[in-house]
Amino acid sequence: MPRKSMPLAPRRPTTMKSNSMASKLNLAVWNRCIGIAFMASRSSKCWLDNGDKEIISICEGQKPVGNMCCLICHATIGDCFPFHGSKDLVRSVTLNGSKAILKMKNLSILSEEYIQSLVSFEKHADQQAVFANALQGLVAFEIGNDDSMDVQNLLWPWQDIADLFNESKWLELRQILWFAHNDEFKLMQLHQHLSVFPELLGTCGNMYAVQHVAILLDSPLLDMLPAFMDICHAARSVSRILQYLRRLVTAFPGGLHLCDLKWSHFGEAPDGRLRFIDLDAAFLPAKMAATQRATDCRADADCHFFDCRGTCDQRRGRCRPQVSDNISNFCRQLVWPRAALLPGRLGLLGWLLDPEEAALLERCAEGGGATLASQVQELLAALEDRLCDAG
Repeated sequence: MPRKSMPLAPRRPTTMKSNSMASKLNLAVWNRCIGIAFMASRSSKCWLDNGDKEIISICEGQKPVGNMCCLICHATIGDCFPFHGSKDLVRSVTLNGSKAILKMKNLSILSEEYIQSLVSFEKHADQQAVFANALQGLVAFEIGNDDSMDVQNLLWPWQDIADLFNESKWLELRQILWFAHNDEFKLMQLHQHLSVFPELLGTCGNMYAVQHVAILLDSPLLDMLPAFMDICHAARSVSRILQYLRRLVTAFPGGLHLCDLKWSHFGEAPDGRLRFIDLDAAFLPAKMAATQRATDCRADADCHFFDCRGTCDQRRGRCRPQVSDNISNFCRQLVWPRAALLPGRLGLLGWLLDPEEAALLERCAEGGGATLASQVQELLAALEDRLCDAG
């Protein structure tokens, strides 16, 4: 899986005989801002997107399988969202007069030979039991230790599995196995009762439609140019995001690692509650630990999985299973390490904090998130009062 580190502050030079280093740093910062601004512009939004081709391929090819094909294939397709590198399709769509998001992720490991090996249940006398066992194994990391889940009906509530077998609908059964390899699909379906992710509405071929939510902080320039944002709205939003992350601890007592913790991945559903909308890099502890243990390393940086920070056991040359928690990752986004040659801090709230407040968030970011969550919540509440009263 791809690995990504948070932006690192430039190292302090050993000598400062001129302002050339500062000029280079400022140029690098502005170049990054310009690049992000281009990617955010409407003219470039669909430049990297092959969504139209994917939709046409599914809807106009062989008769696709799914409960929403009639709606999806005749829907009004809207804007595309390019900041989802792990997906082949993320589009807004209107279904029955309501906005939704259409997604698709091609899974390269799912060759025809591999799928055929999974559907050998067709040759067994007790086909449904064989299928159920295969499905249980594919979702083991997503259900944790909860063996009470009705995996088949939660994962595929639109059709009765027994009827699919009775009617020998092998294409539909293969489609279920396909989605049982999609991490986001599995988490949304198996844990929908928690109301922490968008509702999954249905499928068509390899596409799936999810509930539309209103993004709280939808700008890729927020961390780089926070002075251009509504600071009252930003303060209220991050306070709500922290409340959500603390609620997630209760919803998943064993933990759930959100390793791609972008501000634009938090949205408000019609019921007023927050949802985390991109689950491609969200893992329960057992899966996170398995990923880490399988990773070779020479330094801690080799063990960072997107925003989840890991550590390297240099004696063994393997990553340790533990990674930083969501609240530490959250604090790291709020205030980045101070850059040696910049007058202020970067990060969403870095420039608004006094030294004591920044120090608290830095301690939280360094790994004290779980123990400092209440203090950080109080800090954000006070900051919200200060900024919103000033407005």
